[in-house]
Amino acid sequence: MGALAMTVLGLVNAPAFGAEVSYFYGYRGEFSDNIQRVATNPQHDMVNVVVAGLSYQDRSRTLEMRLAPSVEFIDYRKNSFADETRLNLDSLLLWTLSPQRLTWTAEDAVRQVRIDPTQPDTPTNTAVANFFSTGPDIYLRAGSVNTLQLGGRYGDVYVSDTNLDNQRTLYYGRWLYQTSPLTTLSLNYETEAVDFDDKLSNVNFQRRDAFFRIQTRTSQSDFSLDAGKSTISRDGTSDAEATLARLSWNRRLNAESTFGVAAESSLSDTGSDLASTAASANNPGQGTTGSVSQNLVTQDIFRAKRGEISYSRFSSRLKTNFRVFARSLEFQATPTNDRDEAGGEVSIGYFYSSAMSIDLFYSRVRADYRNQTLVDADSTVGLGVTRLITRNVSTVLRVQQDQRESTNATREFVDNRIIFSVTYSSGLLPRR
Repeated sequence: MGALAMTVLGLVNAPAFGAEVSYFYGYRGEFSDNIQRVATNPQHDMVNVVVAGLSYQDRSRTLEMRLAPSVEFIDYRKNSFADETRLNLDSLLLWTLSPQRLTWTAEDAVRQVRIDPTQPDTPTNTAVANFFSTGPDIYLRAGSVNTLQLGGRYGDVYVSDTNLDNQRTLYYGRWLYQTSPLTTLSLNYETEAVDFDDKLSNVNFQRRDAFFRIQTRTSQSDFSLDAGKSTISRDGTSDAEATLARLSWNRRLNAESTFGVAAESSLSDTGSDLASTAASANNPGQGTTGSVSQNLVTQDIFRAKRGEISYSRFSSRLKTNFRVFARSLEFQATPTNDRDEAGGEVSIGYFYSSAMSIDLFYSRVRADYRNQTLVDADSTVGLGVTRLITRNVSTVLRVQQDQRESTNATREFVDNRIIFSVTYSSGLLPRR
């Protein structure tokens, strides 16, 4: 509904500067020798997938709009799982009603998330999560360097096959002081009320954040630092309090390489993580600490400490991405789920010619459960070859192995896959 509303509004407002549109569609076939990712009696299956998607970007003096939906139709030939349709979406609309005075923002994000992180990533352990938010921002200027920003957001969180659906009302005030054209200091206060649909299984709560922020942006670097305090109040329980600290630094080292650091310590919940995921998708340059909403759906409040370091390099022949991270999660009501995670990933792509490239990927994540005698280590290694058949048609052949090692032998598995895909992509097309 949110994406539909933004699409209609974007078309009605007839942007002046034109749009960039691209689309793709294709087929992907996967053969797995352990489709259910079990320790014993593995079953093989062939998966047929039809994919399609588009990217739409438009910007005018009054309206900025981005829309990127994609859909997959998945068929399991041996019925190891029920056939399914999967949707992913990133969308943003920023409407400037009065320049430098009043704006209206709406965003919608749809993701596939893992319900139980202790279980393998399979269709039966996957849910559809949707986060929608909309609301205004008002700017009251006091001189050339001081601005009072007042804003609010209505949010709706939906997670299929769970009782976590809720509505959120967020209000905030920010006093911004611009010390230079490149640097802004601000004092911030935010209050958010969360109301669950299923009140028998969940407890409504009120969140309050107060923090100081410094932001600096240059041609080579983006830096942001938050420091303050978070408080969450829930009926029938004592308040949860924690230090709020966030750091994001992205540095362009040269024409070919970038370096990034991100860290965070805060109180969080599934809805807040989905909101952070949506914000990161619509502003990829802001830095992220790897939102745990991608593998955690919980009714509980948790204290999260996260950090990561990333490096990427892109040259005429070689593309390299490297990332290491660590996370610590402490749950308020269910301490048996407390865990420490650490891992990393590296991918190397070699451009053999203008029509062919070879890529190698490896990732590993270790999860140590503090209050259980359980340690899991998940790893993925893959090798692929991409071939450009025509200007718009490409094929990919990939071999991949997913493996879990565990102190509990019944949780271990090895899943070997051969993946083939053919895709048509239009590239960027000017709207006529």
